[in-house]
Amino acid sequence: MKSILLEKIGDTVNGLLIPLGYRLAILNTTLGNHSFKKAVKKATKISVISPEALWHIWSCIKATEDLRGSIVEIGVYKGGSLKLMEYATNKVIYGFDTFEGMPKETKEDNYHKKGDFSVEFKNVKRAFSNNNSVNLVKGLFNKESILPEIISFGHIDVDLYSSTKVSLEKVYDRLCEGGLIIVDDYGFRTTKGARKAVKEFLHNRKIIGVELNTGQFLIQKNSSYE
Repeated sequence: MKSILLEKIGDTVNGLLIPLGYRLAILNTTLGNHSFKKAVKKATKISVISPEALWHIWSCIKATEDLRGSIVEIGVYKGGSLKLMEYATNKVIYGFDTFEGMPKETKEDNYHKKGDFSVEFKNVKRAFSNNNSVNLVKGLFNKESILPEIISFGHIDVDLYSSTKVSLEKVYDRLCEGGLIIVDDYGFRTTKGARKAVKEFLHNRKIIGVELNTGQFLIQKNSSYE
């Protein structure tokens, strides 16, 4: 299937993807979209993600709008990026989080600790109380977590190695052909565990992707280098 977002302009070296060998076709637009401006005003009130990173999420949702499947976010926190998604699509959205902070870190992690990003669940629920299309799922996301059968876009923002690893495995397996995943925590010095989890996932699955200038990492289903 021809990629709808990644245009190949390079090749792999010794079986490893060279991220700069791919460019994003759809994300070259500006932040001037009127609908996005309206949504980002709402989102940034409760989001710790930059407007530029939110624009990438918005663009991926728009790029996958005609694909089958729901939208999933792992790592909701206060619901900022989830609020952006609410404005971007009419699809059903699922947001997974403990809402009690991060689980126990591992030796692969270098900054965040258990309990970081704890939030009052009732406040997050209140932010989406008027939209039945947004479903909040409280609890630790793990191998037993139940996802929608088909996913068109997934946003993973969990910071830690083990959480990123299990989120990628489960979301990718439910992703429709041509579907997209953004991992928020790839390019930051405080999330080395998440970066390692992404690299291991790409290597094990022989999947290609690209690091964005916001520190995010973008993956498309069936963009492999076999």
